[in-house]
Amino acid sequence: MERSMVLLRHTLPDGAWHYDWLVRWRAGDVRDAARPLLAVRVMAPPDGLDVGASMAGEVIRDHREIYLDFEGELAPAIGPDGLPIARGVVERIARGSGEAWRVAGETGGNAGSERGLIEIRGRFEGSQEMLWTVDAAGRVDRRG
Repeated sequence: MERSMVLLRHTLPDGAWHYDWLVRWRAGDVRDAARPLLAVRVMAPPDGLDVGASMAGEVIRDHREIYLDFEGELAPAIGPDGLPIARGVVERIARGSGEAWRVAGETGGNAGSERGLIEIRGRFEGSQEMLWTVDAAGRVDRRG
């Protein structure tokens, strides 16, 4: 199976955590070749949604392809004062194949209110193919 979709559990330095759901953009929808992965922050695995159900999410900055295979401590970010800021640890929960594309609205490489509707088709290993949408507010809906 081509690895083009992963679910990572991101544990922050303070112990709080969330999932980062990363899906490869369809070729025509990639805005930054260095960051070809749509990134959606969620609190539950998206494949656990029933058809017609939804959950809150947040579209965050597109990610680099390295995160399809990465697990472990994230390199520190550099703060405005020039000092390193810890970013936590990621653990891969699931992987699979998938593709994301823009349906409506203008979207950039970074999160923001300008995001339009995004569709994602894919499947995690051991599950059936599914269809989701992510709207401008970050709501994730399972469509099929």
